[in-house]
Amino acid sequence: MSSAFSDGDDWLSHKTLTCVGLTLEDIKKCSKIQQIGKRVCYNNEALGEKEKDLENLLHQFEDYSALFQNGSSKLFGHIRGCNVVIIMESSDEAFCLSNDNKCFSSIYKEGMLQLLHDQLVRKSNVHFISTGGMKCCLSELLDFKEDKYLSTARSEDFIEALSPHGHSNLLPGLKQAFKLKQIDTICVVMVTRPKEDLGITKDYLLQAMVGHSKPKFHFVSFGSDEAPRSFMKEIVKELGGYYHHNSMDTEGSFQDTCFDQISAEMHKIRSTLQEVCLLKAKYSSSTVHVNSAATQDLTEMSVSEKFQFLDEPLTLCLPDTKKLSFENVSASEWVAKFGVVAKGLLFYKLLSTDSYCIEGRYIPITKGNIQSHWYDGMMEIEWEGGTRRRIHVDLPKIEDYMERIEGCVDAVHTRMKELVCNTKSIFGVVTEPCVILVVDLSADVSKYLLELQRYFKALLEEQFTATGPVNFFNIVIFGSSCQMWSTHLVPCNEKTLQEAWKWIIHWLCQGTRNLAAAVRCLTEMLEESSTNTGVYIICSGLPDQDEAIISDFLCHSLTGPKVSLHTIFLEVETSFYDISDVNDFVSCRFGSSTDIAKYFNTVASSCGGSFHHWGPTGVIRSSEMKILEEELALCLEQKALAEEVVEKFAQHCREQSEGRKHLSTEEKYPTSSPMNKSLPAEPRHTRTSIDRINLVKYGVLPSKEISSVPVRQDCAVSGEQAWKLKATATLPDINTESHTSSEEWLSVYSLSALRIDYKKIQTSKRSKKVLHQNNKGGSVLLSVDRNELYLFKAKLSLLVEAYKKRLNFLKNGSLKYFGCVTGNKVVLLVDTSYSMIHCSDVIKTAICQLVTEQFVSRGISYNIISFGYKLTMFKENCSISRDVESLRRWLDGLVWKGNTRLTECIEKALLQSPEKVCLLTDGVQDHSDEYFFKWIQDRKIMVPIDTVGFHCTNKEKVFLKTLASHTNGRFHYYCGNENFSGDDMELVNSELEIAAKWLSEVKFIF
Repeated sequence: MSSAFSDGDDWLSHKTLTCVGLTLEDIKKCSKIQQIGKRVCYNNEALGEKEKDLENLLHQFEDYSALFQNGSSKLFGHIRGCNVVIIMESSDEAFCLSNDNKCFSSIYKEGMLQLLHDQLVRKSNVHFISTGGMKCCLSELLDFKEDKYLSTARSEDFIEALSPHGHSNLLPGLKQAFKLKQIDTICVVMVTRPKEDLGITKDYLLQAMVGHSKPKFHFVSFGSDEAPRSFMKEIVKELGGYYHHNSMDTEGSFQDTCFDQISAEMHKIRSTLQEVCLLKAKYSSSTVHVNSAATQDLTEMSVSEKFQFLDEPLTLCLPDTKKLSFENVSASEWVAKFGVVAKGLLFYKLLSTDSYCIEGRYIPITKGNIQSHWYDGMMEIEWEGGTRRRIHVDLPKIEDYMERIEGCVDAVHTRMKELVCNTKSIFGVVTEPCVILVVDLSADVSKYLLELQRYFKALLEEQFTATGPVNFFNIVIFGSSCQMWSTHLVPCNEKTLQEAWKWIIHWLCQGTRNLAAAVRCLTEMLEESSTNTGVYIICSGLPDQDEAIISDFLCHSLTGPKVSLHTIFLEVETSFYDISDVNDFVSCRFGSSTDIAKYFNTVASSCGGSFHHWGPTGVIRSSEMKILEEELALCLEQKALAEEVVEKFAQHCREQSEGRKHLSTEEKYPTSSPMNKSLPAEPRHTRTSIDRINLVKYGVLPSKEISSVPVRQDCAVSGEQAWKLKATATLPDINTESHTSSEEWLSVYSLSALRIDYKKIQTSKRSKKVLHQNNKGGSVLLSVDRNELYLFKAKLSLLVEAYKKRLNFLKNGSLKYFGCVTGNKVVLLVDTSYSMIHCSDVIKTAICQLVTEQFVSRGISYNIISFGYKLTMFKENCSISRDVESLRRWLDGLVWKGNTRLTECIEKALLQSPEKVCLLTDGVQDHSDEYFFKWIQDRKIMVPIDTVGFHCTNKEKVFLKTLASHTNGRFHYYCGNENFSGDDMELVNSELEIAAKWLSEVKFIF
């Protein structure tokens, strides 16, 4: 706990702007005022000193407020005083509550222990009082000043012994507290509303304080119930004191009176700091005029330069004639007009007039089949779809094509450079004649409002000119509410643009991001528009509404044949603009940069628009740029195809030249030369000719190894059957019903263990889409022996069938509940707490199947321990037992209630020296995850613990999976007959996916 809390209650009263003399009026009086005509100037150095004092004071408040957001201060607030009485509610209602499937009593006790170690140990004297029903328990005096360690131990015992008693009752605890002497603070911790009437409680407190020193009251409420909150707020309003509320939700939100006072004072400091900056900018004697271009770096400007552009009007001039070549169209329209397809520059289309394929068909007039032949001057290339054709290569035509395709590449590069210049890099290209800008002005935008105003000034000057594409426009801003600059679309001219800029100067940021309200305001405006309208949503964070809700709303309200919706995510660096965050205490919906970009990309995609993401480093992601990148990739692909054909043609010409040289050498020999001996009458068959004969006769291409397989001569054997026989002979016998873990099973039958690798039969030679196998952006050409490819396909088919059988085996009987339980000596831990009562019948059936199918049949020594409100053992020691009836009677006698005593149960199981421990639970435990894993680490458990989650949530799945990994065990979960899985099934399934993928790619070749 920081020492700032130990400064006493007067810290805030001594640090206000009034006390330290840093109000705006005080700063104006301290600065030297000068009058130059009608302009008032202040001493720049004096203002700078006051600005530094305000920044230092703001940092002190930020550090002080940060203490409320950590540790026990977030749960209970800051407990004041030296002699403190803690009144804790211990009613039945409070202890029966639950939070995220975790018993509230454990959360309640953990919080009280954290309060004890963080704050109460620094007090002088502390009393604990627990009240519930008519029972009131008072602890002995705990003197932390005299004996800190003994008092801490006694306090922990008192908190751990808390138990529910009756209904919520506050008066007995208050009566007991007022009997004590020299009490500074009374802290009341309540979960539910007391049964007493509010008026009775207030009257009693007023009467009890008559004639006594008035103690300070500190009321704390937990949970989402509004009743105790309103009860305590009324008492604080009547009697004074402090109030703290913790909602105990996942976001960890809280409310504290002291924290609210600090936030309000920080709001005043930021407002004063902003006013001082404006004074320095507008009334300083050293004012410097700057350019308002959006590309200028604000971090290198002085304060006066940063605010100077607000006083300057828009600079509207005629567009530069050199820039008129830029097409104000979307990327898709530009590609449709200037792209490769639009200009007819697809390479295969260019060669289609000079390409020919082999054809053979029956011609009736000749009464026979006619087969086409190639000319010697033609070159064979690979065509679209994996086919092959021969072409006449016209080099001048291809060279002209390559020059034209290079021109397309340059045009795409130029277009991409234009899209990252000036405001086009921030907002994209505004293309529609009617434009509506929907701008986020929530409280978070105040951090960079000045920079946002600069961007919009540059946007109006650059893209909203009188001669530009925009004819009508309007601007809508939204925070918690919505505001329109005009109720209808306004013509775009110099007068209206200047009026819009004057309105932009006075923007204020407040509230959250209610995007639905802004969309609702656009509905009537869009009905008046008769031309194409573009709606540009410019936002810097997550809106209040969910992604699905806002997408459906936009699709039904805005989309149509004349409406285009675009989203722009502005991610601005806020390091400088923190001083203008005047509404920081208003909490907007939080989201990371990735979440926000995904949100608006989905919204734009659902409405058929574009998405633009701009950050401090430039354009991060843009739908327009993505289209241009795809067009650039298409251009480069067509260019590569042309270069490859030219290279192959050169190689083809060299081969023909070498062939002619070889023929001319042979002609030198006479015909009577011994080299020209006649061939034998019956030539000897080679391996290639034998394979060709077998292909015609049996439909297969046998290799040397398969030639020994006997084949019946009286019937034909299919090729697939023959290769499966060969694959079966080369693979080991696969036992799909082995009771071992999938890790052990795959160590024998995985693809890597069997040395089956798809990459080893491929070469790195580049080709054109023979296979659907991407390798660094291109395709891969198979260059292997045909027999090897047939054998590889047969092996993959057999392995896919084996993996499927293994998965079906793991889904039957007790395997779907527990997976494969391994080990010769196993202890099964069964959670019988109250949270497991809803699935008790399923657990009993599953345990009986586990014992019958796995333990008894495989001769495994086992024992079963149930843990809930007490530990119960099925047997004294691990042994082989075939008496299933006694097991059923023992299971029927289990009582399903109490908490999850997981650590005690594991200690009990380890005493029996098992080879493996199997834990069946829903993952809900008494201790926190950090405490439990620290206990596991300190205990140095060497026995693997397999975890089985029954109807557990995602949070508990993570806990059980982590526990299994820490102890080298395995994880399995069961949430119904159709919803179960585990490490065993996931390993086999991943291996099956790889084998199936390889098999589909091999089949694609054939």
